[in-house]
Amino acid sequence: MDRAEEVSGGLVIAGRDSSELLELADEILDEMARFVHLSVEISRHILTPFKVEFARSSIRRGGAPTLVPVPHGGRQVLAHILGLNLSEQEAKDRLWRREVNKVGGVGHYVHTNNPGPNTLIIDRYENFEGIAVVLAARFSPTISPLNAKHLAELAIDSARRVGDGRDGITYLVEAKL
Repeated sequence: MDRAEEVSGGLVIAGRDSSELLELADEILDEMARFVHLSVEISRHILTPFKVEFARSSIRRGGAPTLVPVPHGGRQVLAHILGLNLSEQEAKDRLWRREVNKVGGVGHYVHTNNPGPNTLIIDRYENFEGIAVVLAARFSPTISPLNAKHLAELAIDSARRVGDGRDGITYLVEAKL
C-alpha cells in the first residue's frame, strides 16, 4: 500500500515555527484521539502550494498581524502535513473546529461560495506531495494598507493589549519567515 492509500486526509499547517507547530499538532491529535483511533503520519518541511503574508488582523491576538494565504504577493513557506486516518468530511470538521476555537466541541464545516471576511474556507489539494487529499484552512486577508508601517503598528498595539504571549511581536518573532 503506498502513502497516498494509507492517508485518507491531511492538514497543512503553514507559517509556524517547529515548536509551535508541534504544540499545535499535539492539540489537534489530542482532540481527535478522543473520538477515533488514528493512524498518523507527519510529512515535515513541505513547501506550501500557496503563498502567505502577514495580512490578517487576529482578534485572539489583540489585533496582531497573522499569516494567511494570499492571492498576490507573499511567499511559500515550509509546513508539515499531518496524515490522519479520517474521512475527508471528518478531517474538515475537526480542522474547522480547531481554527474557529471550538476544539472538543461540536459543529461541522460547511463550504460556502460567497465567504465573508470572517468565514473559514478549507481548501482541498489533490495528489499533493504523494498524498491523495491535503486540506488547508484559509481566512481572508483583512489588513489594509498592507505595508511595513501598518503591520508594525498593529503588532505593537497588540503587545499592549495581550499579555499571554499571543501578541503580534511574539508571533512575528516565532514565525521566523
